[in-house]
Amino acid sequence: GSIYILVEKEIDILWEYLSKMLYRGWIRRLSSPALNKITIKNRVLFPLISKTLDCLNKVVIFIKLDFKDIYYWIWIQINNK
Repeated sequence: GSIYILVEKEIDILWEYLSKMLYRGWIRRLSSPALNKITIKNRVLFPLISKTLDCLNKVVIFIKLDFKDIYYWIWIQINNK
């Protein structure tokens, strides 16, 4: 399967764009047998966004503040205790 999840309309737009750029000569098809031998196909460094969002479905975020360093950066209203 493809690495990126695209809807059909996005794929059509992408192919149209690539076809125009190839026709104009702004991009070209490349073939590098040496690079192709060492390339791992369909591998990504970062997880897919959809999988990440599935993992973060019920996540609670906690923030730790070091008040010694950021005391003067926090704005508090005058009458706010």
